[in-house]
Amino acid sequence: MKKKKNKPNKADRAQSLREGVISVHQRGFAFVSIGEEKDVFIPPANVKTAITDDRVKVRIESEDERGPVGKVVEIVERGRREIIGVMSYDEDNGQLAVRPLRRDLPDFLPLKLPSQKKSDRKDSQKKSAPMVPEEGDWISASLQFPRSARQQLRARFVRVISRPGTISADLDAIAAEFALPPEYSQEENCRAATLAPQDVHREIIDPDAVIVTIDPEDAKDFDDAISLHPGPSSDVMIAGVHIADLAAYILPGTEFDQMAAERGFTAYLPGRTLHMLPPALAAEQCSLKQGVENLAHSVFLTIDCNSGEVLDSRRCHTRLTVSKRFSFEQVQGLIDGESPSNIPEKVVSTVLNLNHLAAAMRRWRAKNEQFLHLETREVRVVCDESEAAIKGLKRAGASAADHLVEEFMLAANVAVAKELKARELGGIFRIHPEPKAVDIEEFIQWAREIGLGRTVGKLDGRERVNAFLGRIKERHDAEIITSMFLRTLNRAVYSSVPTLHYGLGKEDYCHFTSPIRRYPDLLVHQQLWAADRGDKPRSVEECTQKAVNCTTQEKNIDEASFAAMDRLKIRYIQELRMRGERLIYEGIVLRRTGEGLQIFLPDLGLFSILPKKAIPKKESGKVWKSGHLVYVKVHKANPVRGQLLVAPAGA
Repeated sequence: MKKKKNKPNKADRAQSLREGVISVHQRGFAFVSIGEEKDVFIPPANVKTAITDDRVKVRIESEDERGPVGKVVEIVERGRREIIGVMSYDEDNGQLAVRPLRRDLPDFLPLKLPSQKKSDRKDSQKKSAPMVPEEGDWISASLQFPRSARQQLRARFVRVISRPGTISADLDAIAAEFALPPEYSQEENCRAATLAPQDVHREIIDPDAVIVTIDPEDAKDFDDAISLHPGPSSDVMIAGVHIADLAAYILPGTEFDQMAAERGFTAYLPGRTLHMLPPALAAEQCSLKQGVENLAHSVFLTIDCNSGEVLDSRRCHTRLTVSKRFSFEQVQGLIDGESPSNIPEKVVSTVLNLNHLAAAMRRWRAKNEQFLHLETREVRVVCDESEAAIKGLKRAGASAADHLVEEFMLAANVAVAKELKARELGGIFRIHPEPKAVDIEEFIQWAREIGLGRTVGKLDGRERVNAFLGRIKERHDAEIITSMFLRTLNRAVYSSVPTLHYGLGKEDYCHFTSPIRRYPDLLVHQQLWAADRGDKPRSVEECTQKAVNCTTQEKNIDEASFAAMDRLKIRYIQELRMRGERLIYEGIVLRRTGEGLQIFLPDLGLFSILPKKAIPKKESGKVWKSGHLVYVKVHKANPVRGQLLVAPAGA
């Protein structure tokens, strides 16, 4: 007699249900985030009709070494009902379609246009009327969700975002897709310019002291400056880290505080900047500008010149005058031995002394905190915002000048975090959870597949990770190996509870040094202001909610920035091809995917796809596989989807 399997009863099935937000990968599988518990992996067949950002109920079906595996059983709430894409014609299916900007949606969604009456057609000819959509336009479309997994996701035209073919059009589409806020209006900017600072006791820094700002060449706001002062003995110096005192103007709960909280961060897209605060405050009233008196919130760090250890710190509100505005390139020139005649010797010697002190501080951190040595080179799109034109691509890594600024900002952030904790003030802290063992193991397996073998070793701790990164430093594929390891790590997030920052090796850390562009920094300033004036600070509960919001906002802006960067790079490549240039690049084979071979192009900072049908079986006796250095030519550039297709250079 055949034995029946024990089926789970209703109570067991109910216990296995979880609710959370789903994130669907472009390859079809998904993960559901359910708070403190491990994310639930959803295989492609079990995603049903869910799309990214939907709130869903999932049933846990099994568990493996990575965590729970489940299936979507109910869509509780749709996360988004509109998408941004290009109005297209799907030749394969012979129908009008929208090609979504988001890569986790199908390549084409059937598109329905609203019926147009004669009166509507007449109105559409008026200048004030909505634009009639044309093929190639960036449009907004409402999603028409299927009732069953067998039905197709469809879309209905809503409005034209912009006409195609320009950088501005691409940026308009990305801003709409990621719901980025518009720039402040002239009226809001004028109101911000009338704000007056609160009163507080301020120390006046000696006008003869050398105080410098170091920022990118094209920076429009300056929220940090550095100075150097004699210490109590010859082997001790005092470094001043001076931060724009935004909280003197922006009180909690006021109009511009609420606007800043809604935005969370300044969004830096290539060719477009969307400020967290009105430029009248960010770039004018509060910026630490050269040659004028500025209000600052300062941290003075007492540092051992020999060891680089921060011995003590003191925070206060100050008045100061910046001696010299530097770009990173100018400071790097001084470090490299340049001696410009137009810069006073006193200023040059201060910058060089700051560099020596920063180097000692970095050595101390490397020895005592074992921060991760994740040196990467970024390829950025260089745009002219006024002309909305791509000027080229710039590839650069961190320089000594970058490290100089970084060391003093890190030290100030730590000092403030320790003060918040010691005084039991609510705040927002920056934390970075340790990587999951299973993710580290997956990376090790990939590294071995590309031929690293024993070079990988164990990676259970920052010391071993740094040793591994040191061993691969001179390899041709070091950059992509480092990049892949970075993908193994968790995202750093904001929290009202100070815990480990794994990447930095710090237990107490917050963001204090960029209140012009980050709301967590502004909130920390406001909390300290409240304590200094005897006012009531925000509660821990309010800080907790603000931290959650800031984490979500930061992730969204990062994704928008990456999307803009990739698409403008690809648009630039497309422009080069239209000029007739034959584009050949060095690439590193990463892995096989359902589409073909994924190949990283270091000179572009882009991942490309060599389609299955174009993969050579052998070339000069060598099979294309993970880790190999190859040469490819651009076959097709698609700025809409952010996709670059390549072919073997010799084909």
